[in-house]
Amino acid sequence: MIGSLIHCPLPYNIEFMQLFGATFQIMKHLVASRGKQPSPAALVYYDDQEVAKWLSDRAHFPVLAILEALEPIKQVDLLAENGEEQTQEPSDVIAAAPIPLSP
Repeated sequence: MIGSLIHCPLPYNIEFMQLFGATFQIMKHLVASRGKQPSPAALVYYDDQEVAKWLSDRAHFPVLAILEALEPIKQVDLLAENGEEQTQEPSDVIAAAPIPLSP
């Protein structure tokens, strides 16, 4: 993390960034609601509510068990690895707005 920004070391792709942003919003609402299902007013889209429900239903499980449960449904084709390690200089990082990290 650089300051209050989250650095995502992936090539920029608008579809990925929209999905990443939406997923991050679901997680922010889950954290704010202390792991319980956020209200429909917080997550207005049905798909977002379902993702939050899937995770909140598993709040009593250890994190590693939840990650193992996600393994069969992950979408490995979203990231293509070519075996080369790419580096990015901090001066190359551009962010539209900082993400506040308040409790």
